[in-house]
Amino acid sequence: MNNLILHLSLIENIGPTTINKILLKNDNEINLYDLSISEIQRIFGLTFEKANLIFSGLKQKDFLEKELNLIEKNKIKNLTILDSAYPKLLKEIEVPPAVLYYQGNLNLEDSLSIVGSRAATGYGQRVIKNLIPELVSNNWSIISGGALGIDSFAHQETVNSKGKTVAVLGSGLLNIYPKQNQNLFEKIIEFDGAIVSPFNLNMEPMPGNFPARNRIVSGLSRGTLVIQAAKKSGALITAKYALDQGREVFAVPGLMDDPLSEGCHYLIKNGAKLVASVEDILQEFDITYNQTTIYQAAVPKENHPILDACFQPSSIEDLHHITGIEIDLLQIQLFDLQIEGKIKQNFAGLWERSLV
Repeated sequence: MNNLILHLSLIENIGPTTINKILLKNDNEINLYDLSISEIQRIFGLTFEKANLIFSGLKQKDFLEKELNLIEKNKIKNLTILDSAYPKLLKEIEVPPAVLYYQGNLNLEDSLSIVGSRAATGYGQRVIKNLIPELVSNNWSIISGGALGIDSFAHQETVNSKGKTVAVLGSGLLNIYPKQNQNLFEKIIEFDGAIVSPFNLNMEPMPGNFPARNRIVSGLSRGTLVIQAAKKSGALITAKYALDQGREVFAVPGLMDDPLSEGCHYLIKNGAKLVASVEDILQEFDITYNQTTIYQAAVPKENHPILDACFQPSSIEDLHHITGIEIDLLQIQLFDLQIEGKIKQNFAGLWERSLV
């Protein structure tokens, strides 16, 4: 049966919805390879077009043999929806992928997906360096999409913390994307994590693949955390999938004038849990937080040049020129001071001291 499912998944335009429909009505006594188009159509309630695709695809047994040879040659593992080792959380979502290819260890317990912008800044990196070591020390695995930006930062920090992370790709495992992350993916596997794909081994990273990838990222996780995301972004699509799947959604706030804060602030306004520490995440799952490291935030002192420069309203460009602090670090420290109530942005978007 597993080879039949794999074969069906290789037929163009036959997706998990059709495959799951066949599985629900197949009592193991029906040999799908022996059926005519009309029998496939009648028994499984499919359109003529779908039945014809399946009939024609199953006749091309070389497709299946080629894929099986590649799996064996490259030491790639695969699971179908019928396997007991198929991830439990993923199996619970509506229309789970019929087949998963993977390298590494896909055994997961508590897992959280972390997603965000490919154009992430130093602030996003700082948030990740703050949160992930504590999540790892509390035995959480990190799921993400293997992309540049927040995804890569999350995978790398998990590896650095000797934790387990899973990268879900929008391409086949023999057509790695992005190429720049090849070494990172090898490290993920080395540290007991996995790279995963629902696509045939040589599938190119087509734009239409990434929504399916995002559903799996959220589906493998108990919750999804968004860090730095525009209002229209793949990260917000992943958050929507998480909500549809009945999973928790978390978001980290950012600077009010940063376009990469808009998506996170939108989620928070619409009910996502605001995250300022790992404890905010674990509380949602009724898990006691065991702090094992102390993160030293780069909070400016009272005589810090930013406070001196904000004696009069100043733009971030003015502050960069006056203090000599790099823009990424400047944004981080402005955020810290804003949270502490020491500075604020006026109606013109300029930074100034708060009246205490």
